[in-house]
Amino acid sequence: MNRLHGLLVSTVLLLAAAVTACGKEKADALATIDKAKAACAANQRQQALDLMLAEAEKNETFGKSFRNVTPNVPDKSTLDVCGDLADRVKKDLEE
Repeated sequence: MNRLHGLLVSTVLLLAAAVTACGKEKADALATIDKAKAACAANQRQQALDLMLAEAEKNETFGKSFRNVTPNVPDKSTLDVCGDLADRVKKDLEE
């Protein structure tokens, strides 16, 4: 019974850590979208694109959503993120 209890506790802790990491990735992704929108509002299109490309590289959750909404664009560096792209990525993240 002790081994089973220990295994159960370990499993619960690992799951909790995974959920926390996923929540942090999503929070970071949403913060990046806000920063990109602010850059767009300041007419800094390249900075907005750079922010989103960097986040897609380092954040698996953001990268998946980013790829989901731009499946037909092989070269993501050509995207205009100051259109509705940020909102589409955000919607994908929240689903």
